Amino acid sequence: MMRMTRLILVFLIMTALSIPVPASGVDLEVNSDTYLHLFQVDQPVGQDTDHAHLFEYISLEMVKVGNRPELSLHVNGWTRLSLADETGDDTAQSSLSSAYAYYRYNDNRGQVKLGRFLLTEGTSFEAMDGVHLKQSFGRVGFSLFGGSPNSDGASENKRGNLLTGTRAFILSPGRFEMGLSYLTEDGDFVGEEREEAGTDLWIRPTRNMEITGQILYNLTTSGLASDDISLLVKVSSNVEVTLGSSGYSYGDLFQAVTNPAFSESLINPDDEVRVLTGRVQWRPVPRFNLFGTVRSTDHKEDDPGDTDRSEIGLNITFPGFVEKIGLQTAVQSGDQPENEYSEIRGFAMLASGSLTFSLDAAAMMYGEQISGEDQGLQVVGSAGWTPSGSLSISGDLRLTESPVFEEDVAVVLRANYLFEN
Repeated sequence: MMRMTRLILVFLIMTALSIPVPASGVDLEVNSDTYLHLFQVDQPVGQDTDHAHLFEYISLEMVKVGNRPELSLHVNGWTRLSLADETGDDTAQSSLSSAYAYYRYNDNRGQVKLGRFLLTEGTSFEAMDGVHLKQSFGRVGFSLFGGSPNSDGASENKRGNLLTGTRAFILSPGRFEMGLSYLTEDGDFVGEEREEAGTDLWIRPTRNMEITGQILYNLTTSGLASDDISLLVKVSSNVEVTLGSSGYSYGDLFQAVTNPAFSESLINPDDEVRVLTGRVQWRPVPRFNLFGTVRSTDHKEDDPGDTDRSEIGLNITFPGFVEKIGLQTAVQSGDQPENEYSEIRGFAMLASGSLTFSLDAAAMMYGEQISGEDQGLQVVGSAGWTPSGSLSISGDLRLTESPVFEEDVAVVLRANYLFEN
């Protein structure tokens, strides 16, 4: 399976590179993001460390391949080069995040992906090397997918050799959609294989109301892994209310046989979490937005403890040099002192022709001292220049003071280039 996956990826890349530019019947877009990250960490204990990392993100999209508008190719990858790192990190890392062919047929009622891609289908959210088929017949449809799990080098989780699944759905365009999903992952695990079933729902009963929800059940552990439901109500043209409830079980959501999170951390697999949220957004006049959010987090186990957070803020947009300013403050209380703090944040965005500027500052005041400190501060200033529609250059300067870093100074320089044919 892995050998076949590599052959598919190589074929897609070579196909993309073999098409001449400009080519008749091919629309090509190449996006390059280059980052230079320089920072120095002054730790309360130990020596200061200097770091210099160079990142490059490349994306390539080719549509109308072979003069066929239903066929396209997509490639995304990144690389990181450590120019100076006193922690001993690898000098170079790279990964091919995605490389797949996408084909639409039957008046867009059917679609196929082949290669390396990110799968988002119902309750399934997976990075994989394989194939994804989706077909609708009016108001009903199904999807099938299979391949090898891919962590993109970002996770050390033990993954299986074969991932397969399906989803059946029924829908009414613009009003309703409900799906039933099934997924299994087969591998050389110490315990049982991974097997999940889920359901997802989106419904708009009126023009001013939307309901979304998901439930995921772990068939291997015979437990409810997670549930999430959200209600959005547009009370009027300038008032929106959002209510949400989400919960998950550590033991069922992060199955121990496929995830080593429990072996080297303080996560309690017996813990269960319930998060209740409420948010109100009010726009009394154009360009003025006032919002408030409350969130309650309840843990079944005493550690790490329950918390309640309240937040209020405002954003104001302007048509001139000062494009936007914002201010928000929050307070969190908890049944353990280390979870209690208050924070305040303010930001401003400015623009003049091809130049942009921004300033963002956030301060935190802790309920009790952490490593001898009772507050933290972070300030970020940014400046950007866009000389043309295809090129933009910008930079950030970040200063952080916290219980973790006595002082952390970082500079980020970035360049974005977009080529379109």
